[in-house]
Amino acid sequence: EVPTEGIRAEFIANTSSTDAAFWPYQLGNLDQDTRSYLQSFDPQVEGDPLNFRTSMNTQGYIDKGSTSFGLKTSWSMGEVAGLSSLTPVLVLSSSRFYLDQIDDLDVSPADIAVLDTRQDHEQQSAELRFAGTAGSLFGWGDEVEFVAGAFHYASDFTLLARAFAGAEVASYAGTVD
Repeated sequence: EVPTEGIRAEFIANTSSTDAAFWPYQLGNLDQDTRSYLQSFDPQVEGDPLNFRTSMNTQGYIDKGSTSFGLKTSWSMGEVAGLSSLTPVLVLSSSRFYLDQIDDLDVSPADIAVLDTRQDHEQQSAELRFAGTAGSLFGWGDEVEFVAGAFHYASDFTLLARAFAGAEVASYAGTVD
């Protein structure tokens, strides 16, 4: 028979997800050479950075999310082998975060450069600890409170970022910019 009195377990789970159009920047302070070059791709190009209007050849996006799980279990065992209030605690957790995004690096209608970014992060941890009280240490004082345990943590992070030159990078290189 497994004793269950005094056992307490807590389970927590979280998830999140975000998908959105991305690259929240606008062109600003365009000199005449840049404006003329970009207007050959879109005659409506302008340089007001505050009007929420932009013209890009690549619609960027961001897709990110996370999941986390945690389990904490404790057992108030009472007195065991001369130890009072013995409580073992086990904590297990795991989480994952990912981010995928495409950015039009030049934020313009010209196909100059695109950034492709992929990130993944995973981690796991485990903790086992014992807490309680014991009689006096070497006859000094009344009792001793103690905590002893072990902890394990593992993490893995991957980042892939690639910048791609677009079809118009050579013509852009010929401008004053």
